[in-house]
Amino acid sequence: MTVGSRTALCNPCIVQAVYSSLPGDLGLLEPDMQRTTAMRESSAHRARVTALFDRIAENYERANLRFYPFAADRMVCKLRVAPGEKVLDVATGPGTAALAAARLAGPKGRVTGIDMADSMLDRAFENAQRQGLSNLDLHTMDGEHLEFRSGYFDVVMCGAGLYYMEDMSRAVKEWRRVLKPGGRLMFTGFGVSAFQPMADMLVEMLRARGLTLASDVPPLAWSRLSQPAQYSGLLAEVGMNDIQVENQQLGYHLGGADEWWDVVWNSDMRALVEQIPAGELGRFRVDYQEAVQALAGMNGIWMDVETIFAGGIRPVDSG
Repeated sequence: MTVGSRTALCNPCIVQAVYSSLPGDLGLLEPDMQRTTAMRESSAHRARVTALFDRIAENYERANLRFYPFAADRMVCKLRVAPGEKVLDVATGPGTAALAAARLAGPKGRVTGIDMADSMLDRAFENAQRQGLSNLDLHTMDGEHLEFRSGYFDVVMCGAGLYYMEDMSRAVKEWRRVLKPGGRLMFTGFGVSAFQPMADMLVEMLRARGLTLASDVPPLAWSRLSQPAQYSGLLAEVGMNDIQVENQQLGYHLGGADEWWDVVWNSDMRALVEQIPAGELGRFRVDYQEAVQALAGMNGIWMDVETIFAGGIRPVDSG
């Protein structure tokens, strides 16, 4: 059925396609109640992550958060997407990497972006329309439970999304499953120094105010996956070849503490400050920004964005 200019799959047992630009084979599995049930039985953690990204979607592309498109563009360049290829972008967000890949894949290629947050997919849909791309599909789908056939994609990529998934090993195994033999996989995250010292200062000031932060995941989500050895280990675990892990510094200076607050409020760090009672948030912001502003030098406040790129190739003779 069609909703405006969007396409939805009619079968309720399969994930919803919120935007499908082209007719033809999307590589989707036939309805499988066991897989779909597993996907729908979302944990409290997954529900919180989805709700958070629905809240921050509107301002996720603000200039102070430009490290996201910087990393997305480099990831796509490293993958060398070729005309005619099929590409999957997991946790596509506003579609930055997916759109770049779609331009490279060309009219004979096809790019699929998936995300659990519908508001992010709305942004990706708007961006695709604005750029006039006709080879992009967007689906609401869990990156740990892919609803695609095995061996369908030439490229699978995930920018700054793996560390939000409860079972990172399972997710990477799924990504490898849907790759063709010889296909390329790449995912990114942030290193130990990223966003420091401001991020640790945020956590310390919240704890000083007596807040008990969630214990099921680290307060700073990206710290779950901040060591290069973790990246190479995940790729080796699923039998990828030609594994490469590279750290790159994508940081830049911010004009002041207000710009850093913009990063906090419009990224996953917002979940931390939202735990402050509404009546106390204004005072906390003033105190925190004063502490951050003290870090400023002649060029402003340096925001370290140590980014890790990890990739590999599925063996041609793999099953």
